[in-house]
Amino acid sequence: MSSSRDSGELQKSPSNRVPGSFPEDDIASKFQVQRNLAREVYDRRDEYTRTLKFKIKVGSWNVAALPGTVRDLGEWFAHGKGISKAQGGIGTKRDEEKKREEHDVEGVVHQEKRQNPRASTVPINDPGDLPKDDEIGIYALGLQEIVDVNSAAEALRPFNDPHPSRIWKEAVSKALPEGYALVAEHQLIGLLLLVYASPDIAKTVSSVSTTHVGTGLMGYMGNKGAVAARIVLGERTKVVFVNSHLAAGSDKASLDRRNWDFGQIMQRTRFAPVDHGNGVVEEIGDEIGDEDFAFWFGDLNYRLGSIPGEDVRRLLMLHTRDEYGTKQASAVHIEKELKIDSDHPESSLKSMASMKIGSGDTEPSTEHEEELDPSEDPTSVQTTVSSLIVHDQLHEQMRLKKAFSEGWREGPIKFLPTYKYDIGSVGMFDSSEKKRAPSWCDRILYRTRKDYVEYLKREKEHDEARRRDQEMKARGLEGSTDEVIFDNDAEADGGDDDYDENNEGDEHVSAGASQDGTVEDRLHIEYYTSHQRVLSSDHKPLDAIFTMEYDAVDPERKTAIHQEVAREIDRAENEGRPAITVIIENHNHARDRGEGCYFGDIRFREEKSITVTLANTSPVLANFCFLAKQGVEATPSWVRLVFHHKALDEKCKHLNMLDFTLQPGDTMNVEVIAQVIHPSDLASFNEGISKPDDILILQVRNGPDHFIPIHAKWLRSCFGVPLDKLVRLPKEGARSKPLPAALDKEDVRWSAPRELFRLTESLEENLSAAIASNNDYSHDQTAKIGWPFSQDANNAAPEQANQHASDLLAIREALDTGSPLDFPSSIPPVTKTELLARTLVLFLSYMPGRLIPDALWFQLSSSLAEHEKTKRPPLAGEDLRSHILDVISASPIRSVSFTFITFMLQRIISQLASPEDQDESKISSPLGPKSPEALLKRARGMSLATDPRSLRRREIEKAYVEVFLPLVFEVGRKAAMSAKARKAEAERKRIVLEIFLRSRDENGM
Repeated sequence: MSSSRDSGELQKSPSNRVPGSFPEDDIASKFQVQRNLAREVYDRRDEYTRTLKFKIKVGSWNVAALPGTVRDLGEWFAHGKGISKAQGGIGTKRDEEKKREEHDVEGVVHQEKRQNPRASTVPINDPGDLPKDDEIGIYALGLQEIVDVNSAAEALRPFNDPHPSRIWKEAVSKALPEGYALVAEHQLIGLLLLVYASPDIAKTVSSVSTTHVGTGLMGYMGNKGAVAARIVLGERTKVVFVNSHLAAGSDKASLDRRNWDFGQIMQRTRFAPVDHGNGVVEEIGDEIGDEDFAFWFGDLNYRLGSIPGEDVRRLLMLHTRDEYGTKQASAVHIEKELKIDSDHPESSLKSMASMKIGSGDTEPSTEHEEELDPSEDPTSVQTTVSSLIVHDQLHEQMRLKKAFSEGWREGPIKFLPTYKYDIGSVGMFDSSEKKRAPSWCDRILYRTRKDYVEYLKREKEHDEARRRDQEMKARGLEGSTDEVIFDNDAEADGGDDDYDENNEGDEHVSAGASQDGTVEDRLHIEYYTSHQRVLSSDHKPLDAIFTMEYDAVDPERKTAIHQEVAREIDRAENEGRPAITVIIENHNHARDRGEGCYFGDIRFREEKSITVTLANTSPVLANFCFLAKQGVEATPSWVRLVFHHKALDEKCKHLNMLDFTLQPGDTMNVEVIAQVIHPSDLASFNEGISKPDDILILQVRNGPDHFIPIHAKWLRSCFGVPLDKLVRLPKEGARSKPLPAALDKEDVRWSAPRELFRLTESLEENLSAAIASNNDYSHDQTAKIGWPFSQDANNAAPEQANQHASDLLAIREALDTGSPLDFPSSIPPVTKTELLARTLVLFLSYMPGRLIPDALWFQLSSSLAEHEKTKRPPLAGEDLRSHILDVISASPIRSVSFTFITFMLQRIISQLASPEDQDESKISSPLGPKSPEALLKRARGMSLATDPRSLRRREIEKAYVEVFLPLVFEVGRKAAMSAKARKAEAERKRIVLEIFLRSRDENGM
């Protein structure tokens, strides 16, 4: 709706305006910019944020699709068991021996011998060496190969098999303390990611989003790839978990493929937008890099490069041999391989083997030896691991910026390689013919936001330095010493200082800035180790435990900020915002109306109205409309609106969706009219399914909306009631009792609806009175064929309809209440006849299923069609009538009602076409004076076909058939029929109805 400021008049909206759109720019400039409460509270989130701390445990294990692995899961992941402290980087060997004595932990030899597919392989009496159970706030577990991904059937499976994941979830849930909740999960073929949170943390988790990226066969299948989850802690901190399984193999092509897999996962991982609540949703989804903390773990498959694999395997078995006592089978196996190796002078391990093994069956005494720090002991596991880790492909690719270079970190590696072991062995590396080289394939990396931001900052500095160098070279200043020029080639230089394994200490601390950069979060790694004494897979599981400090919302402080912002917005918006004042004229209805539009008692087709005045009481233009609700019209079907304003034309007065603009101080009247005319409303109100109660929403652009209740008290009616219920109503009518479904179980009181008896009886009486009183009989009305049921007679002009609206209402009220059908003496018989005829037509038109419903007509039509197919003579006259009555007698109530209506119509036709009332000069008038010529023609034996009386009767019959055809027969199958079939069916119905309207003389012709 646009408005002219000069004229001050209300104008109609241009045709291209969409209801609910904002006003033109000159109007919009008057309004203040709408402020969003939820957004402003969110923007002040730093004021209601507090720092919390908890431990988070990240675990990874390639279970190689072996069934026994599920029995070990809870022991190592939840309870921290299965660690060899001498080989796992925690404490010293002497510490472990002392603890074993205290707890009588099962020895390695007995552990390997005790293997049982139905029992855990973890050492008996192992107390667990890591923080466990409820000491941990979040458990994040990544499993690989929970199904055999080397199987083509599994690798090419187009969907996930949920059964394996259920088994693993049950195992974790059983092992964790009571109350821990699964907050995120995702499966991709053999990859499974599970994230559990303690009760206190679980209730702060929101905006969970999971996804996967397949990088296997053809670059997209799920035999390799990653599953990822993003959660939000305390409404502030985003945490991402990525469980991946990268390409296997030790050659250069496999290494390149692993790097490619990493790049694909980084590029293709997308999470859903974060929902901050109260309608504040981020516009786009997150990528890896948008989080505050990230953990990437799994079987990354990076190997040891530039060193013979067999040498690595035998060197490491020097240490794993110490797990076994001398003369034990595994120790002998290892010693045998080492001795074979010492027989080869070219072996680089000869001297070390001799030094480590010695010549006796018992280990050298350390009783009087002073214990050395592992990092200073040349024979310690730590020294060996440190000498091997420099050959690690993952660290090399990080230095070369080919993978995991974007600020990713890893805790210090002080444990033996996690791959590949003989299943059932603590320290026997692959003894098969392949003798695969040991490697740290399984890894846990992490990154904070600040790690990533600092990486981006370094990259930007390097790019700027490289650009300056190129510019100086272009100017021929290569030899200039006035400025330091960087020519950084990571691959040529062997990387930069982004990653240096020599700087790895016992503690790694990463700082991560929150999204706005004002608060720093800290991530502290406490443990990073493998579980060497878990024997059920060829991979050793590993885990890392972190202490995380993160930002979380303080609910009480947030509530206070919310109230403060709400007060500020209210104060700002109340100044100069548009406002509409609503004044409702409820009249004097006999009830405590409360607020809104109350129409009082309302009957079928009764029209009641209430005037609502809308006034613009603000200093600015007010644009408003009545708002539709979820695709439904602004008003319910039993209510319509009429708008009254000097600037509106007649066409716009009845448009419910029209929007308007009122000048300051201007007013508009809206007439709210209630009238129940729709069959669905009538049935619903009658049966008590719903009530005439609703709400109109007056939407004011940039101003407060108004909710206007509209309600009335429905008075039940016999109109719209099914035939089988009408015959069960008491003589007091439909108003006397409710109409629930249980009414079907009551006894039948009438052979046909009592309302039909009353209407037809009164109709015939008044018709006879109209014919008898020629002076009161209007020629203009009765001259029309089909009177008093013709469409013209029933659709009176508005002024005529208003004139008799109260009389029609009185007839319907008498039918609903069972009261007598009395008329004022001032109403002539002709008018009474017409009013009763209109009511009868209305009664039949609202009857569900009509007199002959579709199902009954189908039986009748089928029987007639079946008779036509036989060689018997076609049915006609009384035979046809008898056949029709036989078929519809299957429903006695409908049969009697149909017979009753058609018999009444036949009598009315006979009265209107009576020979005593015909006038040859005025053939259309049923009450014309007697004509001697007509009597003479009759005396001469004129045939019925040419007799004016008979011709008129046929015309009346045809007119009545057209009126009552849709009132007698239900129309429900037309949409499924062809035009030809619809035409044929309509003709059959017309024949059926005509045969009952004709006199017996005509049927006998």
